[in-house]
Amino acid sequence: MPTFKSVGLILRDLGFFLAGSADLAAENSKAGPDLYPIDFSYQLARLPTYFSPLDHDGIPLCPIRGLGNRYLFSRIAAYGLVHWNEARKRGNDPAYLRTFLRTAQWVHDRVDNGRYPHDFALAGMSAGWISCISQGELASLLVRAYWHTGERRYLLAAERAVGPLCIPMADGGLLSALPDGSPFFEEYPNSRINLVLNGCLYALVGLLDVTRAAREAGRPSSLEPYAEAVLKSLEKNISHWDEAGWSTYDYKQPGERIHNLNTMTYHVLQTTFLRRIAEQCRSEPLAIVAERWSRSGKSLRRRLAAFAQKVQYRLKKGYV
Repeated sequence: MPTFKSVGLILRDLGFFLAGSADLAAENSKAGPDLYPIDFSYQLARLPTYFSPLDHDGIPLCPIRGLGNRYLFSRIAAYGLVHWNEARKRGNDPAYLRTFLRTAQWVHDRVDNGRYPHDFALAGMSAGWISCISQGELASLLVRAYWHTGERRYLLAAERAVGPLCIPMADGGLLSALPDGSPFFEEYPNSRINLVLNGCLYALVGLLDVTRAAREAGRPSSLEPYAEAVLKSLEKNISHWDEAGWSTYDYKQPGERIHNLNTMTYHVLQTTFLRRIAEQCRSEPLAIVAERWSRSGKSLRRRLAAFAQKVQYRLKKGYV
């Protein structure tokens, strides 16, 4: 039987699929190479929903049912990055920069051994879990603090933040493998949810930010081979997140009857990241897929077909 949650999600999906709109957009890379690829400004317009409440340091907490307000590191990273992008687009607006730097400093002070553990359980993972999304996003935040201030400590912290991406899951890291053995970054390590593409893309963008900054500083990072290996892995396997020209949330396992096609928001997110990575790394295979996904997002016929498949998945699973 359909749950209230699945029906509610379907109704929300319908509006986005009909309009061809999403809860986020791509930043214009021509506006500045240091802008984060995703435009999170929609979150600033809805502060009570995304960035409230704030703790005594001005850092957003996330209300989690049954657990109260907790630190969710991907949300903290987004808070810093949206203020960075807004500051840059507004001619280094000091108010936005202050919030950005306050957030970056808070993140820097907690980098320790490079891990940002969550103090609550999720999706079968025990408290203390880390995610490639938050590790990658926080690294992107710290790199931008380095670019703005020139303070090397931020770059060193960013390098530590991406360190767990290059450690196998068996050793407590976030480096997993696809069925063919190719490397992949895990969003939910050792959980019931695996091989999630958007998480891997967040992480790869962060790792590429770090390796670029290190190279510009005159000391190429030892982590570059990991970025290159995951890039090649995606070029080889990207078809496993493609369903007739529409992106999927996770890896399409052989024999699955119903695939988890993305909502409009996740479709735009993955298309944006894929395009930015393709541009930065001069990857023709990823550029071709990004363009195909972009065309699908603009086609009402293709959107309705994707919505119909998403409805089937919602009724069966009820989430994502």
